[in-house]
Amino acid sequence: IAEYTITVNEAMADLSKLKELAITDAMSKTLNLIPSSLKIQYEGEDGVKIDLPAEQYTVSPVTEQETGGKKENVFTITLGKEALGPRKYTLTYHASVSGNEDVGLTYQNNASVTLFGQNYTVTGEVINVPRDEAAAGRSLAGAGGAQKDQFHRTFPFSYSKNPLW
Repeated sequence: IAEYTITVNEAMADLSKLKELAITDAMSKTLNLIPSSLKIQYEGEDGVKIDLPAEQYTVSPVTEQETGGKKENVFTITLGKEALGPRKYTLTYHASVSGNEDVGLTYQNNASVTLFGQNYTVTGEVINVPRDEAAAGRSLAGAGGAQKDQFHRTFPFSYSKNPLW
């Protein structure tokens, strides 16, 4: 399982004049979104995190698209107008990781958003799990159950992968 966290509008600019805010995620074919894991929270100046009601956002179906000669699983999370304001948004979700012992597995996740006419894109690092680890299952199961790779991103962006977060 890979866990992804995307932070949008960390500066808490007032987004209420936008019609909507769409975050598009393109995952390698070895990653599969687990839709039920999606959690969206927002926080205002007081720093209190509040779950965004499901009726204030939509999630498109995952579609296969080809980008730069690579097939990817792509989906879009769209925050509706009623959800927008001077808030910071944190989106967290999981993806299952698939591969096989013959080739190991490689996965990558990229995200993009357009704010005030400026497109921001983060290209995540390519994660390679060696063939022997994929065969042993160590990439998918750890001592206490499933191991999670955690990815955190902030729009406008910085990207890092750090399992200690």
